[in-house]
Amino acid sequence: MLCVGFFNTVSAQQKMSLKQALQEIQKAYGTKFSYQAELIDGLQATLTLPLSKSQPVERALKQVLYPNKLLFLYVQDNYYTLITDNREQEVNTDAARSNIPEPNYRTITGKVTDAIGMPLVSATVFPEGMGNRNGSVTSSDGSFTLRLQQEATALVVTYVGMQPKKIPLGKTNVINVTMDDNLNLLKEVSVVSMGYTKLPKERATGAFGSITSKEIREVPSINILERIENLTPGVQVDLKQNTIRVRGVNSFSTATASPLIVVDGFPVMETTDRAGNLSDVVSNVSGGAILNRYNPEDIESITILKDAAATSIWGARAGNGVIVIETKRGKNGPTAVNFSTNLSISSPADLNKLNTMTSAQYIDLEREVKELGFLTDPAIKQDWQTFNSNAPLGEALEWMFKVDRGTATVAEGDEALARLSQIDNKSQIRDLMMQKAVTQQYNLSLSGGANKSSYYISGNYTRDLPVFRENLGQSFFLTSNLTNKLFNDRLTLNIGINYTYSNSVNNPTAANTISTGVLGLRPYELLRDENGNNIERSIRFRDEVSQDFLDKGYLPWTYSALDDLYAVDNQTSANRFRFNMDATTKLGEGLTFSVLGSLQRNLEVTEDISSVDSYYVRDMVNYGTTINTAGKRVYGVPMGGTLRLANYDGWEYNLRGQLNVDKQLASFVKLNLIGGAEIRQTRYQSSNQVRYGFNPDTYSNLIVNPTANYTNVEGWSSQIGYNDNLAKNINRALSYYSNAGLSFLNDKYVVSGSLRFDDYTLTGAARNQRAKPLWSAGVKWNAKMENFMQNVNWLDALSFRMTYGVAGTMPKSAANVVVINTSTDNNTNEQIASIASPANNQISWEKVKTFNLGTDFAVLHGRLSFNVDIYQKRMSDILYRLPFNPTYGWTSLEFNSASMKGNGFELGMRMDVIKNKAYGWSSLFNFSYNTNEVTDNRIVKNTTTNLVNGSFAVGLPLDYMYAYRWAGLDDKGQSQVYNKNGEIISSAVGNNMLSADDLVYQGRTTAPYFGAFNNDFRYKQFNLGVRISYSMGNVLRRSSVQNYPDYVGYRGVIGSQKDLAERWRQPGDEDFTNVPGLKNVSYNSLQRYTYSDLLTISGSYIRLQQISLSYNAPAALLKGSPFKSASFSASARNLGLIWTKNKDGIDPAYLYTNNYNNLPPAKAFFISINTSF
Repeated sequence: MLCVGFFNTVSAQQKMSLKQALQEIQKAYGTKFSYQAELIDGLQATLTLPLSKSQPVERALKQVLYPNKLLFLYVQDNYYTLITDNREQEVNTDAARSNIPEPNYRTITGKVTDAIGMPLVSATVFPEGMGNRNGSVTSSDGSFTLRLQQEATALVVTYVGMQPKKIPLGKTNVINVTMDDNLNLLKEVSVVSMGYTKLPKERATGAFGSITSKEIREVPSINILERIENLTPGVQVDLKQNTIRVRGVNSFSTATASPLIVVDGFPVMETTDRAGNLSDVVSNVSGGAILNRYNPEDIESITILKDAAATSIWGARAGNGVIVIETKRGKNGPTAVNFSTNLSISSPADLNKLNTMTSAQYIDLEREVKELGFLTDPAIKQDWQTFNSNAPLGEALEWMFKVDRGTATVAEGDEALARLSQIDNKSQIRDLMMQKAVTQQYNLSLSGGANKSSYYISGNYTRDLPVFRENLGQSFFLTSNLTNKLFNDRLTLNIGINYTYSNSVNNPTAANTISTGVLGLRPYELLRDENGNNIERSIRFRDEVSQDFLDKGYLPWTYSALDDLYAVDNQTSANRFRFNMDATTKLGEGLTFSVLGSLQRNLEVTEDISSVDSYYVRDMVNYGTTINTAGKRVYGVPMGGTLRLANYDGWEYNLRGQLNVDKQLASFVKLNLIGGAEIRQTRYQSSNQVRYGFNPDTYSNLIVNPTANYTNVEGWSSQIGYNDNLAKNINRALSYYSNAGLSFLNDKYVVSGSLRFDDYTLTGAARNQRAKPLWSAGVKWNAKMENFMQNVNWLDALSFRMTYGVAGTMPKSAANVVVINTSTDNNTNEQIASIASPANNQISWEKVKTFNLGTDFAVLHGRLSFNVDIYQKRMSDILYRLPFNPTYGWTSLEFNSASMKGNGFELGMRMDVIKNKAYGWSSLFNFSYNTNEVTDNRIVKNTTTNLVNGSFAVGLPLDYMYAYRWAGLDDKGQSQVYNKNGEIISSAVGNNMLSADDLVYQGRTTAPYFGAFNNDFRYKQFNLGVRISYSMGNVLRRSSVQNYPDYVGYRGVIGSQKDLAERWRQPGDEDFTNVPGLKNVSYNSLQRYTYSDLLTISGSYIRLQQISLSYNAPAALLKGSPFKSASFSASARNLGLIWTKNKDGIDPAYLYTNNYNNLPPAKAFFISINTSF
């Protein structure tokens, strides 16, 4: 129950400047004014406060304007022009006009246009001092006719958003007027969007960051994450992983680390297997296509809520911060048409930066591997084999074994190896598998409105052609936002409709060529021969075995990346629909009630087609094919391609009722309060299936029994396997919430608080376990408003904030329901089920308690402003797997049991270094620090050397890194490490003889310090922008050796990392190399080298992110053209590192990971055009 008590309002007259009085009227009524700059300078007024909305705004305007001999003229709804009252000068002039013919003293005609010559419709023209009742309004072509009935000395012309103009009347009766943009509009009250409501910044006690549409537009990149990167302290964007974090992480699970995303008041839909992202990367390799979830050109503002006072109103989904997106809406005025386009082109990534050996070095490694006996001759068939099923080796090794077999002479072998040593396949990979990345963005919008309605309609097409061939991402966006005021403005109806269609093509073939897997290329392996023919390679079996199968009627069993590039077609299409509605009714003075609703629907279809010509299908079909006694082929896997289908259908509705109070309780106190309830239901169903024997021409497949046994070519029994999956789920939530703020003495002191109860179907069994309160409280002191601060002239603003509260994180890996997996028994073909996880009735929110201290101040007439925040976080009830009684069927279960702590510091600084009408220099500097630590004593630190693998441990951050203390190589070329006492331990000593104390702490793998330094230099119509980002204080483990043979009979591709060329070969080499040798190599030796502090590098860097040059066409240049405005810009992004602490030439943000060589993105060059009509 929500109870609100109202004080009796005490009114009092207060004397103030006329400008301040107009600001008070603007705050109370939302009224806008335009006026000539010198009109109100030095004027005083008396105004009765608090203002009551039950009284018309005209009453307040008369009180402050009439005593100053000023008039207010109605322009349009809640918009007035201020002029001088000259009516007294016209008294007793009847005699002077006695001879003037009636009805007209004089007729004036003309045309009113804007600065570029466009006609202005509904501009007001009237004689000075007589009011608009004696005036005229311009027609559709901007023309007017004014019939004067008495003498006048000047005309006054007004138009919404433009500066009023006074035109002296001479002898001519034809007057054309050019209007200029109004530079003297009172600034609108700056507000913070909380999603549920909007608050003036002066009354916001929480920590937040604001990003404007202008700032978003300044970065032309296709990825919205790049556009908002480093604009707000505390917000960390990882472009390689395409993730965003607000003030670090608060849980052990990365699945719950993303902030909540709110669009136009409602969270975007999230389900168990579909997260709400700002953008998606099509490929799992850096350089893949980007698909935005939202059109950047539709975004009016982004507010990032960071502390509990800002986020707690969102309850159990806001523990990781909230990103609030407000889309654009129409404004009163004539229709404005805007068109913009961005085109970018970048070259393929520089493959010379790959961490790979030359062909000569690689062949030398292969020779040593062979000579040391790690490999046996693959041409020799083993007795147990039905045929020679040995995997093939590289061409260089094959020549070496040919010489050993006597099928080639030593001279022939040497000649072949010399030829292979001269090959560098990087140019072929670049030219044949990569392309110039091209992005295109086109946006068209229409906006405008009349007195009671406004509209914004836009369409966008975006196409991203990434660096890897046969990959693509494209999106279509349609947005419509409508606002209507009905029933004498008592009802305001906002309707928003958004539709997004996206299509992506994900072909991994090109990326596979630079991987370390079996489909990757050795340094000397080409894609085409000198005659332009595609080169085929054997992957599973040797060439002669593959040829033998081909002769028997099998499909070709060789692989060509160039052929496979066009034999695979993996496409995903998505249709996303969002409908928002807000109906707000005025109940009384400062009291409204809103009914809001949202409906979201997501439909996704994935079709991965591998034709019968693809290597994947040929290998699968061939391996499952045998020849019977009659000499006929028996197919265990049907002949034909494969079709992998994935369908997702999710929808969500939200319904909300909300009471809004904005009331002046007394002359010294004002109340802002919202309270409401909402219900939400999310439902989705998904399916995955694989079809075999697929024919794309007829779109048909063959029926298979997935559990039927068949014999493969090697004589083993196999099954196709059951690959179909179905999932369906419904989640419901009921929430009650309230947020209140009391501001005292015209916002000098502000107190705020919020409370929310969330009841969610996937948490505890009993209601008291589910609906646990999440809350916050905050205070703010606008110190500059104190009397003792009024004479501190160098200080323009000073305020202090303090907040504390509790927000939550939704549990995703455990629930109060039983999770059952179903399958089919191989023997009986009956449906069987198994319990994947039991119901846990004690599951609740993971809680984040945040204490925040902040200050905001400005000096030098507002040219230098600072925002500083210090915060501490305590995370509790974190899901963690603990041992469980195994007699119940599980040895461990997840409980809300673990805890963490974190703290951080944020600094935001904006500077107008040079501020001049013709030129200027403005800067933005951000600095952020964040860290965390596990505090649960039950999560003990690993006492063994397994600590290098990074399991959770009390007293350590989540992303810590330990390493062995490197002591160099011994005279046998194997690793040595120091123990805690400084004694050298050889690789022959087992890890059981070492402990965690023998390791050394390296630091965190996530940068605790990060930020940006952006500068804009303006000269007349030109603007030069320079964006610099930095990230510091973290460490990374450099990849040195992978796929390094460490056992006899090694199978697989040998690694090609550049460090392998520096390996130990003979005694004495240990004096100049640290890479273990092949001879005497062991698991311990390689593992200790790989995880040693020798390979720890600094992740600190400073990056030149973007340079841009823009030109805004002046109005005079556009005069006579159809354009109201036009701007052009050229930008260059991904310009590389300015400085990096590591001396290995490695870009820490794009370090080699997993099986792929991740390359920094290539330099991209943009051309952008923005016009309005």
